[in-house]
Amino acid sequence: MNEKTKAYLAALSFSAIIGFSFLFTKLALGYTSPLTNLAHRYTIAALVLVALHQTKLIKVSLSRKDILSILPMSLFYPLFFFIFQSFALQYISSSEAGILQALVPIFTLLLASVFLLMLGSVLANAINNILSKSKGGRYRAMDMTAVVIFVGFVTFNTLTLTSNYLEGNILAYVEPLGKLPYLFSILYL
Repeated sequence: MNEKTKAYLAALSFSAIIGFSFLFTKLALGYTSPLTNLAHRYTIAALVLVALHQTKLIKVSLSRKDILSILPMSLFYPLFFFIFQSFALQYISSSEAGILQALVPIFTLLLASVFLLMLGSVLANAINNILSKSKGGRYRAMDMTAVVIFVGFVTFNTLTLTSNYLEGNILAYVEPLGKLPYLFSILYL
């Protein structure tokens, strides 16, 4: 297989994964709130990361200084990006979200202006792209991924549990976990 074909297959695979992620997020939102959805996604991601690290399949080695250096990146991705995306997907279709997400390269170059909801997600992703490139020479991708996964895990779980507590429904966190379509969606994401 030549390099051009590999590039096209990689682009097609990337597009399919992203497209299905909008679809499965939309499906998961039929069972729970955006914050609970994010909390579950990042709980699974953190558990998988810890398991891979414990079995020595991946290596993450960061000092406190390294973590603090990477931390600002996680504000834009995953925090802002997924909060805007999840709340926006309550109001727009997954195909509309995909079209808006295609704006990321444009926003990365131009950083035109700040918009709400899905466009806020696009802007957060654009800023994350810039921050990732600036940190990429210093840190391995796996180290940066570990930091943003754990920031997402802590933040999204704190937000959803606080929200559920304030609404007087702390069990809302676990209710969707008994529904197979929801679990399938979360595991995909």
